Amino acid sequence: MGRVFVIAGVRFPRGGAAANYLQYLGQALQCAGYETYLLCDLNPEYLQPDAPLLQWNGLTVCPARPAASRLARYWQARSGFAGQRAASLRQFGIGKQDTVVVLGEEKPLLLQLLRLRRQYGFKIIGDRLEMFAMEDFPPKRRRWRYLCYRDVLENVYPRFDAIMGISTFIARHYAAKGAKSYCVPILADCAAVPLPHKAMDKARFIIPANGKMKDDLRGMVRGFLALPDPVLQTVELHLCGVTQQDLQRILSPAEAARLRGMMTVHDWMVYDELDALYRRMHFLLLSRGVCQMTQANFPSKVPETMNYGIVPIASDVGDYTKYYLRDGENSLFIPGDGEEACARAIRRALALFPQGFPELSRAARRCVEQKFDYHVWAPTLRAMIEQTAGRGAQRNEGGKVRCW
Repeated sequence: MGRVFVIAGVRFPRGGAAANYLQYLGQALQCAGYETYLLCDLNPEYLQPDAPLLQWNGLTVCPARPAASRLARYWQARSGFAGQRAASLRQFGIGKQDTVVVLGEEKPLLLQLLRLRRQYGFKIIGDRLEMFAMEDFPPKRRRWRYLCYRDVLENVYPRFDAIMGISTFIARHYAAKGAKSYCVPILADCAAVPLPHKAMDKARFIIPANGKMKDDLRGMVRGFLALPDPVLQTVELHLCGVTQQDLQRILSPAEAARLRGMMTVHDWMVYDELDALYRRMHFLLLSRGVCQMTQANFPSKVPETMNYGIVPIASDVGDYTKYYLRDGENSLFIPGDGEEACARAIRRALALFPQGFPELSRAARRCVEQKFDYHVWAPTLRAMIEQTAGRGAQRNEGGKVRCW
């Protein structure tokens, strides 16, 4: 059986949602029986580049090594560390039995991998976590940035041996182009998080809005203004990845004063702090409008928080509500987005709290155990790699997407 090399320009471990994705993907590949290597950047809070290969939680990490000069580091980042990644693959003696899974849009790195494939015969699987439209890019040089991005997605990724999309939207986009396409959502590790006991004195909501460009932050925060003052005293709202400037754009001074007693804004939290916060929370609030970006994305915060028995209150958009969550069973759906829709969903959650919460919480955790735990997806990943390598009993010719 060949090896799998996963290349991603993320700060590993615990460096954000993409780093968590990389962790669970690596664990799933190991569970599938592959010798797995992560070629990535390092999070200095956990790992230092003091050896060519590092170990973290059973995963083997081959770190990128930033250059001494600032200018050289800039070009390294722009190229996706293409030279170092290629040198590492050569040192590993990569060959026809091996597979490279690559994340990112750095065109020099992707083209370098295609050149190496011609030389050494390994297979390449392009891993897509997002698919942005032009309006999702910053206004400055928007069209140019989007055209460069689209060039990679439409002209480089289809040249790979297969595409692994985080959503059916992405997988079907490439299947329509004739690519061999697979769908694997964000994964989780249930063994790492025993289901915590939660105090029921107040209903505690969390908005982890690190991806706030996708999320309806305004509607979610303002939805709590619809609650009468006596009810607000029984509720806590915790915001992560939100600044005071964000709130000033959303709330008037009088509205902010009204919510101040029940609302906590958290600065950047290290993993242990976030873990402790999740153990106390009851509900995740995730309101999103319908657009290409939200249809293509699969928010890691959904299985991540459900793993702690947190019940998601989510807009009905994307694969997570279509294939995994069940309204009133392990989650509560928001009909649309916006302030009024969020207010109705919040009231619905409070009507179920505390009596109805324990069963919802247990069902949320069961959903992760049955549908998101990385052990569950190991056979799918093995079949994907074997079929891509031409060793599988049944070939995926495109358009067939596995979802639960």
